Amino acid sequence: AAGTGFNVIEFDAASNTQVDKIRELIIENVKYAPTRGRYKIYIVDEVHMLSKPAEAALLKRLEEPPPHVVFVLATTDPQKVSETIRSRTQHLQFHLLPISDLESHVRYVIKDANLKVSEDAIQHVLHQGGGSARDTLSALELVAAAGGEVDAQQSATDFVEALINKDASLALSSTARAIQHGADPRSLTEDVVRALRECFLSAIAPELVQLPDGQRELVADQARRLGTPRTVRAIEVLGEVLIEMRHAPDARLLLEVALVKLTSSTEANDLGPIIARLERLESAGPRDSSVPAPRPAPVNPATCKVQVGGKAKTATLPRDP
Repeated sequence: AAGTGFNVIEFDAASNTQVDKIRELIIENVKYAPTRGRYKIYIVDEVHMLSKPAEAALLKRLEEPPPHVVFVLATTDPQKVSETIRSRTQHLQFHLLPISDLESHVRYVIKDANLKVSEDAIQHVLHQGGGSARDTLSALELVAAAGGEVDAQQSATDFVEALINKDASLALSSTARAIQHGADPRSLTEDVVRALRECFLSAIAPELVQLPDGQRELVADQARRLGTPRTVRAIEVLGEVLIEMRHAPDARLLLEVALVKLTSSTEANDLGPIIARLERLESAGPRDSSVPAPRPAPVNPATCKVQVGGKAKTATLPRDP
């Protein structure tokens, strides 16, 4: 707990990916008994970053571990860890924290570090954290470095209101102000998608919304006025924009075009294309029975295979005049 135990060894697999580092820091040292206590504990962080030879070396030690050694493998991408290693480990999955616990922790950190952070900034930090303690503290660090205040433009509320009122001017002006205050287009798009997700959850499963009470009521009101179909449509469009931003020369332009599209008065909800397609199919009616169906290609009885050019041979060719 104090971080002073000699028998707790942390290994960063992200910066030591090669097999030589694994052999030097882990494989060769596990044979030595702990200096005190019963166990030596090796914490391998970001284990999915190991190279294939390094994974093979670690696997050999996992298959035959000394009785005094405990391995703790930490990763943010368990699906990237080889199946042979995963099959030899016990999985302990961490979950997001309730918003009330995070708020208590944030207030404790502010008091302990003697920080000056406004109430609006605290709510902004909790919203940015999304239930993750690390992300919440990272957001708190940024807010504290900026003087403990958060600008109203940094909130995604204006963007949701622009979608509700189909106000393209408000959406573009909010984008300009946010970028002027240092937000990059991708993170801004992620913030809007996160706010829309809260609206979606508020409409479908309110118990899953992890927000303070005051903000929960605001999100519920926005979800009611925006409607679930338009909320889902906005999430889909902005999600596609996030993918396109990876290779786009001007990410801001993609966001602005998407916002104008979503705030357009002619923008239909997500059921519009489906309804239009059903109407076209219904108007076409059933197939005309007077039109003969295409004949199947003839089959050679000797080989039971379709004859190449069979249809052409059985067709009646027009005669020359």
